[in-house]
Amino acid sequence: MARLKRDSQGDWSQDASFIPPLLNVQASRWLTEQTEYLTGQLRARLQRLMSMRRESNERMADFAVADVSLFWLLNALNSAEPVLSHFVRYPQVHPERLYQALAGLAGSLLTFSLDHTTADIPAYRHEQLTAVFPPLFDLLGVLLEASLPSRVVAIDMVRDERRKRWHARLHESETA
Repeated sequence: MARLKRDSQGDWSQDASFIPPLLNVQASRWLTEQTEYLTGQLRARLQRLMSMRRESNERMADFAVADVSLFWLLNALNSAEPVLSHFVRYPQVHPERLYQALAGLAGSLLTFSLDHTTADIPAYRHEQLTAVFPPLFDLLGVLLEASLPSRVVAIDMVRDERRKRWHARLHESETA
């Protein structure tokens, strides 16, 4: 099953973001790629958080009292990363299982958000997965960025076919 879309020239192409009802996540390239990307984001943030810990006298890593929110964030990410890594290695799972893991992570990250509530987590609808997963992955991206901003800025590159090179524009607000 697929969905077609028409571009501005009137040509038809397959809509890569469409997710039909599936029996396993592996059947959707978009879902597997998004899960891999999110898992990579979690790992990067976990590394940053781990580097912020200090070693206590009991040979246990901990945060200073003022960093209790970082402790809870580390707990949320450490709980989600092994589950999502499992889905990356073994994507032959029903999409509802992936949804449960993603919704749980979103719920944990909502602890750090003033702008979102659990009402922003889309409900699982097996017959309309396109209305479930893209908004959920978007929400997770926003929540991750709000909880621990990344040091990386995405730069849109545009190919100049005439000059055979790529170029981009940097705005001060993006690099500040």
